[in-house]
Amino acid sequence: MRLPGPFRVSVVCEGVTDLPLLEAVIKHSLGAGVLVTGIQPPQDADDSPAGDTQVEAWCKRWAHAIQWLPSTDLLVVHLDGDRQARYDASDAKGLCDVVKGWLDPALRLASPDIVIVLPAQATDLWLYGALFDDISPQDEQRNHPEDRLADKGVLKRHPDGKVRKDPSVYRAHAGKLHDRVPTLRRIYPELDRFAGKLEAVRAKRA
Repeated sequence: MRLPGPFRVSVVCEGVTDLPLLEAVIKHSLGAGVLVTGIQPPQDADDSPAGDTQVEAWCKRWAHAIQWLPSTDLLVVHLDGDRQARYDASDAKGLCDVVKGWLDPALRLASPDIVIVLPAQATDLWLYGALFDDISPQDEQRNHPEDRLADKGVLKRHPDGKVRKDPSVYRAHAGKLHDRVPTLRRIYPELDRFAGKLEAVRAKRA
């Protein structure tokens, strides 16, 4: 079902490589008439400050003024699931509660809708699933999915062996993720959870 358009989605995420992958799932789940904008880090700003601390800082800064966030019908807040230990969370629910704490009292407001997404490990796993068939639900328990992308030649490594996350690679393959969302929802529970939350927003707005 088409949402009244344009339906404006603002995304707060850890980095510019996350944005095109999140956007792919958002557009698949919400359908036509959706405009997605990255606001933290700013869209297409590859050198902007990023990471989980920037997500935390943004949420705390805007929590008391979220209703004045410009041009936003839905706010998507992303934090990678591998941050659990850093925030003393024992599981995904505990990490979600941490993010909800950053956003309080914004979550009690009627508008905009807010969806929290916590990809297991990182969104890199979704990219891997979009490109390759050797996937399973157990992949969500494997650390550092970006290493698997490098091993397959999708990403390159720095001389020290660390994976270089080139934003252009993520943008180039986002369409493949969009097309494969129905398949990956059956494999990756956290992606399915995210898509389900988006569909609930769509149903509410229809």
